[in-house]
Amino acid sequence: MRSSRILVTLAASAVLLAASIASAEDLQPSPAETAEDVEDFREAVRGTTREFAEAVDSFFSDVEYEEERNDTSISIKLGAEYLTKDGWSFEAQPRLRLRLPRTERRLLLEVVGDQRSSSSSDPFFRDDPIDEFEANDDGFALRLRLFEELGDVRVSPDAGVRISDFTPHLFAGVRASRDWRLTEKWLLYASQRVRVHTDRGLESNTVIRASRPVNYFKDDLFRASFELDWRGDEPGVSYTPGLSLFAPTDDVSAIAFETSVRLETEPSHQVDLATATIRYRRKVIFDWWTAEFAPRIEFAEEHDYSPNYGARMQLELDF
Repeated sequence: MRSSRILVTLAASAVLLAASIASAEDLQPSPAETAEDVEDFREAVRGTTREFAEAVDSFFSDVEYEEERNDTSISIKLGAEYLTKDGWSFEAQPRLRLRLPRTERRLLLEVVGDQRSSSSSDPFFRDDPIDEFEANDDGFALRLRLFEELGDVRVSPDAGVRISDFTPHLFAGVRASRDWRLTEKWLLYASQRVRVHTDRGLESNTVIRASRPVNYFKDDLFRASFELDWRGDEPGVSYTPGLSLFAPTDDVSAIAFETSVRLETEPSHQVDLATATIRYRRKVIFDWWTAEFAPRIEFAEEHDYSPNYGARMQLELDF
């Protein structure tokens, strides 16, 4: 109950703080904000592969896309998931992004709250791992981020504090990313983040993905991805190859077909989790409301790879 009151207070404070700061600076739209306004995928596909990929990633709240957003905004995510072997999970997550005035659009303050009731320790929402609190735990994180460009490389140092079970844990790190146009159609993207935490030591996250427009249905985006994670407080590494196909259904909705396999190298090299998911997202009621329904099936080592069926429902409000 006490942690719930903290999250409510945090969300209310975020609204008041953003309202007071918004008038302090005349914000010009950033490339990320422009991409967020691209809801017509068929218009975006007539541009470059990068523009099409940004439009897809914006609509699907992609992790890498969200990490490169540099804008003032308030968002609230509400989610529920049911899996036959794990039962129900619920989560609420308010997030405040506040681009600080008089910093030439380079400094961003971010506050993330997290309230969950979950039988799994996996991240409920597809967000940056500063939000990775333990299962059935509430907390929030605050971080300050700097946005720089070194040639074609986007560099973003960050530092902050993550509070879990009323205990503060400091962290600091840096993230770098860039993309390459391999051919007229193929776009290669890579990001690398290194971060140190006072409670769990050093960690590293590597993402590589290749995307290109295809016409399997009509004006679709195909993506092959690879992610590698290492944490100093856990043995071995985990890596996840995956395939995705994003298909717009109209100007306000799209569907994604995703499959991935997560492998662990310790205590033995084996498949830890294999999943297949269909995600249907659409704008509902207002432009800034997005709903998602995602049936899925997974095969986890902890359940001896027997099928685990279920679905996830989300509502995202982005002010």
